[in-house]
Amino acid sequence: MLLGEMAKRVMGTRTFEETIQTILDDVIAFHGAQYGFVQLPVGDDLVIAAQRDFGPQFLRMIRHLKKDNGFSCGRAQRDGQSIVVADVENDHDYALYRNAVKEAGQSTPFVTEDGKLIGVVSVHFVAPGGPTQCACG
Repeated sequence: MLLGEMAKRVMGTRTFEETIQTILDDVIAFHGAQYGFVQLPVGDDLVIAAQRDFGPQFLRMIRHLKKDNGFSCGRAQRDGQSIVVADVENDHDYALYRNAVKEAGQSTPFVTEDGKLIGVVSVHFVAPGGPTQCACG
């Protein structure tokens, strides 16, 4: 998927919600993932702005997260870089969440040139292993 095609789709959206969902759908497709969500910062917390194919129980758990949580999205917010978790069974930060999260995943922060966090996009995979491509540079 070319970056120019993604930019065209984003520029063709009419609402903020449509823009966020378009970005999420493109990132899911780019990585070959099965699930995903976008979170926006509200103070020091991350709040779900869009999601694809997660169940209500998982969404309740991650609806409003502190940046010091063990999820890859909290680590991406805190560290300002992409976090890849290839296997949650072998990731010590996921110990509290293993019953709810079985998928491998990647979370990438969107930041401005001056380092201000705009949001975090996370993709998840049915099987351990994670992304086959990385757009995180």
